[in-house]
Parts: sequence; structure tokens; C-alpha cells
Amino acid sequence: MKLPTRPLRAHVRALMAACGLAFVATATPALAADLPGKGVEVQPVKSSIAEETFQTLLVMKALEKLGYDVKP
Repeated sequence: MKLPTRPLRAHVRALMAACGLAFVATATPALAADLPGKGVEVQPVKSSIAEETFQTLLVMKALEKLGYDVKP
């Protein structure tokens, strides 16, 4: 008797996704407890291209949330 493989694969993928999500949800607060950039001053390189300027602003905000002192 041949077992159906497609439904089994779907269940395995769903289980793996759920386990991965649970791991990320529990590991993130532990990793975010300390600020790796506390007291470190950085100055990002800026571009005149609008799309790259937007990306630079996003990275600057993320660095500030990690504790870095971002200079303009």
C-alpha cells in the first residue's frame, strides 16, 4: 500500500514552520536584552539616490534602536 506523500509533506512543513516561529519568538527577547552598540558612535555613508537614502534612514533607525550613537 502506497502512502500519500503530498499531505504528509504539507504537515511536516507546517510543523517545521511552527517550530521555527516558536524558536524565534522565544529567542528574540533574550537577544534584545542588551544593547550591542551602547556607547559606540557611527556615521553612515549617504547617497544622493532617493532609494538608497531611504534605505540609509532605515538602517540609521535600526542602529539607534540597537544603542548606537548615529551621527548625521
